[in-house]
Amino acid sequence: HVNYEQISKMFKEKQQVILISAHFGNWELLMRSAYELDFPIYSVYRSANNYFIDKYIQNNRAKYQIGSIAKW
Repeated sequence: HVNYEQISKMFKEKQQVILISAHFGNWELLMRSAYELDFPIYSVYRSANNYFIDKYIQNNRAKYQIGSIAKW
């Protein structure tokens, strides 16, 4: 269940929060939405197996987030 009013309130008040999302559909839109709302965001990710694909993905994600944290 998603409480959009609560999330909107957190964005407006610039609260520090942890949002957890699964890989369903267009899950990366969360980063774009946060960017549009001027809400800084970091993401935790697993590197792609292919180095060049991973660089491509990270360069695209960098447009909408402050940074990425690679999982161990």
